Amino acid sequence: MCIKAIDENDRFSGIHIFRRDCIQILSTGASINYYNALDKANALKTLLPQTDLNSEFFSWRWDLINELFQIILEKEIYVSLELTNGEYYSGKIIYVTPTDLRMQELSYLKLEKQAITLPIKNIISISVTEFPNYLAKKWNEETNNFLYHQNLVNIYLDYYDDTRENLIIGEIIQENNEKILLGAIDELGILDSLTVIEKRFIRQINSQNLKYENFIVYESKKNGYFDLYQLLSTTVEILDFSTIIKGMQINQVLSVNDYYFDNQNVGILKKANNRNFKIQNFDNYQLGNESEFEYRDLVSVDLASSQIKNYNLWFNKQR
Repeated sequence: MCIKAIDENDRFSGIHIFRRDCIQILSTGASINYYNALDKANALKTLLPQTDLNSEFFSWRWDLINELFQIILEKEIYVSLELTNGEYYSGKIIYVTPTDLRMQELSYLKLEKQAITLPIKNIISISVTEFPNYLAKKWNEETNNFLYHQNLVNIYLDYYDDTRENLIIGEIIQENNEKILLGAIDELGILDSLTVIEKRFIRQINSQNLKYENFIVYESKKNGYFDLYQLLSTTVEILDFSTIIKGMQINQVLSVNDYYFDNQNVGILKKANNRNFKIQNFDNYQLGNESEFEYRDLVSVDLASSQIKNYNLWFNKQR
């Protein structure tokens, strides 16, 4: 079975091929309703380079799976594979037989010199045109010549005793004595959010070890998909968190990061006063429990993001 997948950021991703006896097909559920709503509103984006990759795939002619692997080998495409034991491998295929293939694995964006052998009968899924693999291939081809600087920084945030990812990468757009307005990027170099961050919760800011991130942002700008969600057309300024949130409408989607609450909290605003506010959280594509927050404990607030746009669109269709 061949499908055009949707990634975790609600975008059409690469072509995925699944062994039919290893999958279950569901056509109902909260997540299906969510993606159907986005699809009907033409909100599921496809990057132009991804469209070209997918079109190329559908022009290939093959019947047996090892014939597909031979085409992938000849075109030197990076792929991702899943095996029956649940293990995943990404990299470059360098040899194919009717029963096995040899692959150089991607490790920290570099191809391992030592290849591994995988039995074709144990492969249950193939991600053929996945965009992170496309970028990794371009990176390996161009890294020695890449000199473009995109003003990106690492911002390490401080949280109270939880396991959250505490690193945000992006470009500082504005700042004052208390806060920073960051244009945060995602793993494809796309502008993901315009986020106001409280400086007292920042542990460190630096621009080290961002060569790959500068590369993918350069690629996204060069190919016209950096501001895929037109976030930069939003009028934004650094304000107190209480001013931002009290200025929002009830039932508007809100995304905040709190010092004490695990994970980012995304939901609809239910009430806001001078001291605190309450949101009803989205949980597995449905509205769940309500949570109350103090303005003084907020680490960051998203002024605009791809997630906010899509959740607002979906929630408004539910009412």
